[in-house]
Amino acid sequence: NILDWETDLAIMFYAPWCKHCKQLKPSWETIQYLATSKKDLVVTRFNCEQPQSNADVCAILSVDRYPTIMFIGYGNFNQAPINGFIFGKSRTPRIVRYTADIYPEAVYDWILTLHFISKLQIWWDDLKGLFTGRSRALKRMERLQSRLDKAEKKASLFGKELEKYKANEIFDALEFLGDPFPLLHQLDPDEQNLPLRVCVADMAAEYCRYYPMETYCQLLGKCSSQNLVPKYCRPEKCPFESSRNESHYQESLKKNTSSFSSNKEDVSMIRGCKVVSTCMQKSVIEEYKKLLTK
Repeated sequence: NILDWETDLAIMFYAPWCKHCKQLKPSWETIQYLATSKKDLVVTRFNCEQPQSNADVCAILSVDRYPTIMFIGYGNFNQAPINGFIFGKSRTPRIVRYTADIYPEAVYDWILTLHFISKLQIWWDDLKGLFTGRSRALKRMERLQSRLDKAEKKASLFGKELEKYKANEIFDALEFLGDPFPLLHQLDPDEQNLPLRVCVADMAAEYCRYYPMETYCQLLGKCSSQNLVPKYCRPEKCPFESSRNESHYQESLKKNTSSFSSNKEDVSMIRGCKVVSTCMQKSVIEEYKKLLTK
């Protein structure tokens, strides 16, 4: 969230065991005190050892020795990456690393100089904003809106995954009552088997909400509108294949090795087949008969 900071920041990254950090601490506290006269400058320390989130931040910022001093200000300070090359583009243009010998007076002068440059860059951006209409506040709002859009997209994706996870729990809890597709394949569509066809179409549609990439799900819209009358809508066996409860499947393989083969998978382990198998219950078909006669 560095892009959103309105205050300049001078940080000493340290480790509790570091001897040089302990030696620098009194001088750093003096610098902190002197900086209190600058309302938009904060001087602080950052423990890179704990908690783990701190260690992660230090790793991202490539803190590889202690103490390490950095300045975070406004604008682009154009410090090239420390990778042996003079020219290069920094991943964090607002961050500058102190690379000279650590003398307290020199460090304090360095911080004040960068703070002045930071304020100068703010003034320059404000001046440009008067002519372009793109003020710092507007840019910040655009960044926040972009972040909000990304967060909403992630939340939407997470919500869908959570809904799918809950659906899978329900699907896995279902008992497999038999495959209705062999029966539908043999029967000629008529009024008597209409409840079964409608039920299978409904249950398949429910399953396809969570697994739309299944081949049969691609056909289901057209098949549903025709109550599974076309022959291709009523294959010889349950057409679902890509979703199964893997732990249940492996357990069944161990218990019933002889009834499984690598070429033919037991449809009772597939979630979609378990969902449509609910239509093999007499009570369910009776309910569909009532609905269709209303």
